[in-house]
Amino acid sequence: MWRAAQFAIRVLVPLAVVALVWGELTRLDWPQVYGEMARANFLLLVIAGGVVAANVAAMGLYDAISFPAAPRLGFSRRWGLGSLCFAWSNFLTIGPIGGPALRFFIYGRYGLTPAQVAKGLAAQYVGFAAGLIGWLIASSVAVSGVPGLFVRCGVAFGLAVTLALFIQRFTETYRAWRSRGRPTSDTPSQHLGPKRAISLGVVGFLDWGCSLATFWIVASATGMTLDLAIAARTFLGGHLVGMVSMLPGGLGSADAAWLYGLTHAGGDSGYEADVAAAGILLFRVVFYLLPWAIAAAVTLTLAGQRLEGAANWRPRVLAAVASVYAAIMLAAQALPSGNAWPMPAPLPSTLVLTQLTHLAALLAAVGVACQAPALAAGSARAWMRLTVLTAIGLLAPALKADDLQEVLVSALVLVLAIAARGSFAEAVSWRGPWWTVGATLALCTMLYWIVGVQAFPRRGLDPGDLLLFGTRQGAGRVVRGGALLVLLTLASLAWGLTRRRIDASSRPD
Repeated sequence: MWRAAQFAIRVLVPLAVVALVWGELTRLDWPQVYGEMARANFLLLVIAGGVVAANVAAMGLYDAISFPAAPRLGFSRRWGLGSLCFAWSNFLTIGPIGGPALRFFIYGRYGLTPAQVAKGLAAQYVGFAAGLIGWLIASSVAVSGVPGLFVRCGVAFGLAVTLALFIQRFTETYRAWRSRGRPTSDTPSQHLGPKRAISLGVVGFLDWGCSLATFWIVASATGMTLDLAIAARTFLGGHLVGMVSMLPGGLGSADAAWLYGLTHAGGDSGYEADVAAAGILLFRVVFYLLPWAIAAAVTLTLAGQRLEGAANWRPRVLAAVASVYAAIMLAAQALPSGNAWPMPAPLPSTLVLTQLTHLAALLAAVGVACQAPALAAGSARAWMRLTVLTAIGLLAPALKADDLQEVLVSALVLVLAIAARGSFAEAVSWRGPWWTVGATLALCTMLYWIVGVQAFPRRGLDPGDLLLFGTRQGAGRVVRGGALLVLLTLASLAWGLTRRRIDASSRPD
């Protein structure tokens, strides 16, 4: 019955949320959404990034407080490892699954037993739940006659600490009732204790407070003027919907709940839906993507010094980074050009240059995606191709000077690749199944067409745009790029089948 209930929740809750916001979803104008993202206040986004850094540091304190010390596992190292784990699991949207799995793996290498890791994880959820409930209640209380912000922060802090102490007391009482005088192997350091409970309550308050502040600042960057209490109820309500839906990271269900809350917090719902969608996408980038990128850089450069055998992680980590980078670049090439963050153009902007740079960036993104399996195997040739293709992806938007975001992302991936050079061997070669490249190209083609069709919804894309180089050149670029990807996919599959037949005929009977 519980398995059936889990399935029903995972299906029915997201469907109910989507049905609730279906009107807003159908009114979304994706070019307008992209324009709102490009016009966002860059200074406020930088401030939001600083708050996210404080948030990651606060989340790292969960590990520093919850897990016991070991010979190679002091307070600062637990803090750093916890920050890395949260940055990875938040981006991968598998926090409830990947977060514990990462900690069992990492802390086990530092000498902690599975029981110690499990108790540390349980202590983490005490602070996590106390902070969430405290902020949720504080955002719902009525405030009059006094500054609401300070009162709500005070209520959230008091509730987080009180709830953490209550949970600690309840668990200790339950533990004593279960043991009923029988001896236990637990040491005093493995018990939660009032002091650790208070510390975890404070961390939970800081964690959710920084998350809420990031959401509010990003919403302000896109032009939404939200009362902090409304922003808190929207943000926390979306997280609760995501938790109830049991989807990894609440991906989709939480976003739909945020969209509903934001569109009903402003005026004109049609325009607000576009602005709200832009704010949600920017929040996902600032809160999830950027911390993960920094954590990936730290993992690539320092993991080999901290964990035994961690150098073997680097090819796989770089392969994951390359896959995400390829998806970002493919989506960027399918969107209309335009940038609210200007930069100097080294060459005069011409139609020919725009077409060539778009084609070069598109082929570079596809090439990076095809190199991911060989990168994971540790091939030095794949690493060399990645660096060359990433450099092309960096230079192409820099020449047309209208996509600073692509330049920054390409530069970050190039730095990560250079940092991981020592983990790739010249002797390693990789040759996957005949269909590997074709399947990768097919996925790239699907992503490119889906984003492109959504980016030009009013007229859509038609084959006639293939020959348009002046008017509607954005649509023409997308159609030409998509047609090229289709041809490359078919050619790759044909070559793979030919290679398979040659290999089969050359094998002995």
